[in-house]
Formats: sequence, structure tokens, C-alpha cells
Amino acid sequence: MKLISKYLLASCCILCLGSTSFAQNRTIGANKLLLDDGLGHTLTLQPPSPTATGTLTLPAGNANIANMANGTITGQTARWNNATSQWEVSPSVTNVGSTLVNSGPITTLGGSGNISASGTVSAAGNVTATGNVTSSGYHQPGVAVGSGTPVNGGLYTDNMIQAAGATDINGAPYVQVGNYTITHPSTGHYTITFPYGCPNFPIVISQAGTYPISTFFLTLNPLVITVNEYFPDAVTPVNGGFNFIVIGPHN
Repeated sequence: MKLISKYLLASCCILCLGSTSFAQNRTIGANKLLLDDGLGHTLTLQPPSPTATGTLTLPAGNANIANMANGTITGQTARWNNATSQWEVSPSVTNVGSTLVNSGPITTLGGSGNISASGTVSAAGNVTATGNVTSSGYHQPGVAVGSGTPVNGGLYTDNMIQAAGATDINGAPYVQVGNYTITHPSTGHYTITFPYGCPNFPIVISQAGTYPISTFFLTLNPLVITVNEYFPDAVTPVNGGFNFIVIGPHN
């Protein structure tokens, strides 16, 4: 009887050791929890560091935990996919510091549909608006604002001169519309210089100030308009100031 008991005890020990060895990766240990489906697919759960503690609460009922995919570049943002009920990495939107970058169009939804920015909004491509474009500041000169085949009645600020001004007797502009500079090289002589050239002569309308006799000389590349103002004898120059309007195409 004692001999049989010894054999039974030894057999139980062997079975326990074998069972422990076989299931050791399926038990909750001190360091990690390893789950597998018996087909070679495993999932390991472990604390992020030896000193970290926390609680993982599983959702109740039929709710699922949404997985978060790994990113590929610094600054990528996540977006929710309602079809898969998962978070996924956006293929185009990134957030670098305080800058939002998007490789495609940004569409606003809702009642107002506004995109507001307290700083500068810059675009390397086209900026298109079906509504009004409003600015409380100046529209600064720069590269071409638009391009395309001119349409009758269209307004093309990229190739259209729209300039006007009024000067005092010394040629200093006190009203300026458009991108130009005015110099006063000598008595009765004023020079209006634009930062571009013209394919042909623009329309220039001028009204002299104190004395009504003025002559114009134009160069096209760059566009320079020279205004000469004289006394009624048409010979002696005089400082009288003038008003002018310039309309036409430019390069």
C-alpha cells in the first residue's frame, strides 16, 4: 500500500510539473500576461515600466475597445473610421507644432463653414472662393494672384494695372491706390515707377494741380510715367502737384 501511494504521489508530481510547464505562458505572472489562440497568434500585456501602476477597465456589454494604429511620421493625427469602429492614422493631416498641414482640400461643415486664423494663411497653390473675400488690411503685391483666359468683365489682379494717386506740390503722395513709387527729381518733374513692365501702353488720365499744363512720357519695361508741369508759358517748370489714374495690362 505504501509502495502504491509513493507511485501515485510521484505521478501526480510529474503531471503537475508538465501542466505547469505547458501553461506557464497562459497564467498571470508578476511581469506580463500572454494570451494565445492556440494557432500561434499571441497578445502580450505588460506594464510600461517596473514602477508604473494603473488600471485597465474593459467596456461593459457589447462595446469594443478601439485600437490605435502606429504612425509613420512625427506629427500625424488620428481619425475615426466609423465603418471599422477603429482609430486610424490620417494619410494627409499632420500637426507640426502649431502648423496644420494637409495634402488635400480642407472642407468645413456646419452652419457657417468658416476657417479662421489669427495668423497668416499661406498657400503655394490656388485659393478659390465662391463667395466674397474680405480683408480688413492691405492686399500686398506679390506673385500672380491668378491665371487663365481673360473673361469679358472679369477682374484679374495678376495682370491688371489699377492705380491712382494724388500728390502735393513736392510730389509726395497723400492718396495712393496701387503699387508704385513717386519721386520728385527737380522742379515740375515727377516720376511714377511701377514694379513691373507692360506689353503695351496703358491709359493714363491726369489732372494738374496749380497749373494745368502737363506732359507725359512713358517707358514700358518697367512701366515709368514721367509727369512734367509748367507755367502757362509751357516752358518754365513749376511745382503744382497732380492727380492721376492708370488702367491697363502689365506683364
